[in-house]
Amino acid sequence: MTRPGPLNSNEGNQREEAPSPTNILRRRIREDLDIVAVIRDYTPLRADGDLFRGRCPFHADAGEALEVCPKRRLFRCPACGTHGDLTSFFQLLDRMDQTTVTRQLAELAGVSQ
Repeated sequence: MTRPGPLNSNEGNQREEAPSPTNILRRRIREDLDIVAVIRDYTPLRADGDLFRGRCPFHADAGEALEVCPKRRLFRCPACGTHGDLTSFFQLLDRMDQTTVTRQLAELAGVSQ
């Protein structure tokens, strides 16, 4: 006996879910805020090709390990392994939960909740 179609087929069984209001808000924040300008308020950054580099605020190394990519709107530090978007930057920096950080960034971006 054969089954019609692949075993893991979800065709017709699921409908596409609408993004949650929180995800829509985080996307708008990400689009509206300049990650370089915001992170530059916490650590000096200098242009280096397509990236911006500066001292990582998450560990004691004095070198310029922090990399900020404005095109992808992400940061990362290869030295200590931290990485993410603006929300995760502030979650790590200020040790706040995602909801609080999202609310504060929305206010900074002038985005209504």
